[in-house]
Amino acid sequence: MAESAAPVRFGILGCANIARKVSRAIALVPNATISAVGSRAIEKATAFAKENGYPSTTKIYGSYEAVLDDPEVDAVYVPLPTSLHLKWAVLAAQKKKHVLLEKPVALNMKELDAILEACESNGMQYMDATMWMHHPRTAKMKEFLSDSQRFGQLKSVHSTFAYLGNSEFLKNDIRIKADLDALGALGDADAKFAAKHVVMSNFLSYSKINSQNNAVKNLDMTFPEKILDVSSFSEGQITVV
Repeated sequence: MAESAAPVRFGILGCANIARKVSRAIALVPNATISAVGSRAIEKATAFAKENGYPSTTKIYGSYEAVLDDPEVDAVYVPLPTSLHLKWAVLAAQKKKHVLLEKPVALNMKELDAILEACESNGMQYMDATMWMHHPRTAKMKEFLSDSQRFGQLKSVHSTFAYLGNSEFLKNDIRIKADLDALGALGDADAKFAAKHVVMSNFLSYSKINSQNNAVKNLDMTFPEKILDVSSFSEGQITVV
């Protein structure tokens, strides 16, 4: 009988709120474990590990570099601000760590190309942390929507997503700080991803023939429904975000 593969040993770079959810997910699967966590302040990393129930064997570091230098870390999860993704994802690949990169993965295609090239040239696996693509619910949706007897033929997808930023958000969140995340809230909002994931999951299994992206100015948070993207397909289907 073949032996089970050893669990993937994850290192966490930073203590972002989203890392709390991903940490719980890692803890729930049998083939992964949290081996290390690093922050710019070791006190913050220590508190983060305790608050989120990290294993007692988890190593605590006061820098991101220390996590990458740990030989007992196989892969790193990077939930840092988008402006830092290029530096740390490339360095992680060069240090022979697989990379799980929080969305949005980069500020532009040039940065993403550099990240992908670093992973490929070093033989490391790259994956973005858009869990929707890998969730069992997505596969079930595909099964349902692909059944023409139950559902009919899908012609259009219209999705919206919004959240209200309170005073704390508007004061401290990285999404309103251009030096940390120049893409702003729209870079992180899942509305655009939702429709694209529908397409990517082959709900609409047709060649994309047109896409129009519209810049959004003067976003009115009390009226979140704005057209960000319109895509049409060869059989007449459309997606609107």
